[in-house]
Amino acid sequence: LVAAWVALRDFAVMFERGSVFAEWAVIDWVHAAVVVSALGAAGGDRRPWAQSLLAVIITALGGTYLSNVFVLAQPPSWLTSDAVLPAYVITFFVHRYAPRDAYHRLVSLPAVRLALNVLDNVSWATAITAWGVDKALLGAEHERARASLVTAFVTGFFSGCGGGLLSGAFSLGEDKWHFRTPPALARSPPGFAPTIAAILTACYMVATIGLRVPRDDARLAVLLVLWLADSFYSPQVWRRFASVTTDYAATTPTARPRRRHGGGGGQRKQQQQQQQQQQQQQRKAKSQ
Repeated sequence: LVAAWVALRDFAVMFERGSVFAEWAVIDWVHAAVVVSALGAAGGDRRPWAQSLLAVIITALGGTYLSNVFVLAQPPSWLTSDAVLPAYVITFFVHRYAPRDAYHRLVSLPAVRLALNVLDNVSWATAITAWGVDKALLGAEHERARASLVTAFVTGFFSGCGGGLLSGAFSLGEDKWHFRTPPALARSPPGFAPTIAAILTACYMVATIGLRVPRDDARLAVLLVLWLADSFYSPQVWRRFASVTTDYAATTPTARPRRRHGGGGGQRKQQQQQQQQQQQQQRKAKSQ
């Protein structure tokens, strides 16, 4: 058991810090694949690409943006990196314009979805712990923030679920964006993501600050909880982003609406048909 624990802990640390090339972190590419697929299944594939891309960026990176800019008053690390944001942009366009929907077919395979879910929860655990609580207590640029347990909790919470809350608050999973109460908070008990983020943030703080558990071991414990509560509980659903749309089933692969993106020909045809119908109606009104 000790050997297995050490092996899993080393794997989580290696995956968190591992890179594909130079600064291109594996953890960013995996998270990008999950967010793009989740929002695509929620209807993003049929919307204009600029709208869908902005929704992906806000959902994926909005949590650490909230925790850093509005809580710690400092720029998030992904905003000062030349590798993080491009990873999401590249993944988005590959997903959207791959020939014969090859990328979508690949990530829709049950084994691939399970693997992405398992690996993305490493990203989720890292967001709550290293990019959240530890960032406030150890990496905050302001001395008062480093000394505050409240700041550490709020930072960990928003790093863990802030992107999903922003996406739900501004209806980024719908065709027309509008401000509303995030669906994950508009019910009792709250949705899965904010609930698990709050619980694990508190538990991680108790373990590392109160019980003096080594941070890598505490992060692994957070990761194991996420694996049991998310990856293996519902492996074919992106539960982390289920609140992006009010229709929970819309994040399943079978519900993903598809249309070809070969230059937007289908959309132009629809616009032309609508214009023709309007012209015919105007002609009838004039003749009458």
